[in-house]
Amino acid sequence: SGTGIYKTCADAPPSAPSCLTVGAVKDTFGIGEFEITVSQYVTFLNTVDPDGKNVRQLYDDHMNPTVWPKYGSIGYSSSAASGKHYSVAYPEWAQKPFNFGDFRRGAEFVNSLFNGTVLSKTQSSSGTFKYVTYKVRLSPKTERGMYDMKAETPTRSASTGFVLPSNDEWVKAAYYDPKH
Repeated sequence: SGTGIYKTCADAPPSAPSCLTVGAVKDTFGIGEFEITVSQYVTFLNTVDPDGKNVRQLYDDHMNPTVWPKYGSIGYSSSAASGKHYSVAYPEWAQKPFNFGDFRRGAEFVNSLFNGTVLSKTQSSSGTFKYVTYKVRLSPKTERGMYDMKAETPTRSASTGFVLPSNDEWVKAAYYDPKH
């Protein structure tokens, strides 16, 4: 018995299924330390959909507390002023992770960041880890940026910038040990 996580396939015991190598990423990259919060997603919705029309389906009725009282974290009001149609349902949700994401919503959020204006970039470190904190004014442009949303399977279009982490990037970041 063990964790099932080994440094190399040679270290893994011979058994089915065969060893799968994950987390191999040759390039240096940074990954967000925290999830996107409900408050941040509300800001995104009001930026990219100021009229509250939800043309790109970035808002789902299950997000609404009147539809799903237990987990609905984002309210919607059709009669609100421009750029105010979406709101944090209850203050307790504001800093909680946004919980209705999928690839398309995430890619459009990333495009809003990618096309946005970096207002500040602060570098810091903790031990051997280096951090960069960005403050970004989101862009209303979400159809093109890091991802072309008109493509059947959107992929990265630039070598640098904000992205959704790949599975390998996420695994490497989750298990990264700077000593190895």
